[in-house]
Amino acid sequence: MNTPTAFHFLLKQVREEHGMTQVDAAKHMKIARQTYLDLEYGKTRPRLDTLITLSTLFNKNISYFTGERPSLDSFDVGLWLKRTPMPN
Repeated sequence: MNTPTAFHFLLKQVREEHGMTQVDAAKHMKIARQTYLDLEYGKTRPRLDTLITLSTLFNKNISYFTGERPSLDSFDVGLWLKRTPMPN
């Protein structure tokens, strides 16, 4: 996972994009306001259930919050070329 700084920046950004206050977000997540503030200020790291709730609330993949990006490291170009029909 990225640093808490990156997570809390993304959390604040997506909350503001949805026009929510911190209190609104906490209420939607059914958590205490202070718990939400701790997440957004980077004082605590989110648990998996929290990431799932955030993902649902803001209609984002969990990977948006964790900073994970797809990688081509394991992509086999040779195998892909063998399976891809060549144009006539």
